[in-house]
Amino acid sequence: MNPGVMRALSAYYWGPGRVLRAGPVRNGAPAFELRFRNGYASGLVASTWLNRFRAYGFFCGRFERGKWYRFPARAVAELRMLTAGLEPLRVSAPPRSC
Repeated sequence: MNPGVMRALSAYYWGPGRVLRAGPVRNGAPAFELRFRNGYASGLVASTWLNRFRAYGFFCGRFERGKWYRFPARAVAELRMLTAGLEPLRVSAPPRSC
């Protein structure tokens, strides 16, 4: 657990700043779910570069259902290292949310 990355993710999920929207990610693109320690999946990080995020509705009002957002650069770099060699999921239609 990189403390700097954890701070960046915390600010991204719950911080006062606005999250920036991003263009859509094509169905079938590589993706990884982000899960809390208790197993709850917060969302999907996807694209060839793993720089887009789609929330699963854990913080309604900050993220909209089915919309893609830019993922923090520091978290992107860490996630790319952590997932090297892992088999990704594939993007599909978003699950039901808020």
